Amino acid sequence: DIKHSMQISNLNELEIKPTSCFGRRGPLYVVACAINETTYTDTAKFKRFKPGQKIAPPPFNDRCLAVAGRCGQACMHDQTPMQYCDANGYILQKHLVGEIKIQDNKTLPVYLFVYVLIFGFCVKVV
Repeated sequence: DIKHSMQISNLNELEIKPTSCFGRRGPLYVVACAINETTYTDTAKFKRFKPGQKIAPPPFNDRCLAVAGRCGQACMHDQTPMQYCDANGYILQKHLVGEIKIQDNKTLPVYLFVYVLIFGFCVKVV
């Protein structure tokens, strides 16, 4: 049935005109994250993603090689401006990526532990 199918209207655009809606009306944010497959398949910590699984919030550049996002009003004809989005329906990059704080172990307890180990080895040798 042609009324319920998606049709390509321009080269890189797709227009969907639903006659019914399944889900909630309101703001919808979609984020695409390109990752290295081995990050999630070689680690027992992740055990593959499951549909509907919750993920950590932005910034996404700590786990994504590339990230982009779109937004719009779900199940509504009028597309009013949304928070975090530009007029064309793209999520602004400043809301998807951010500065990643580099974590290190240069703290006093680590230094004291290393000194105790070195001192212990020196005493054992002497």
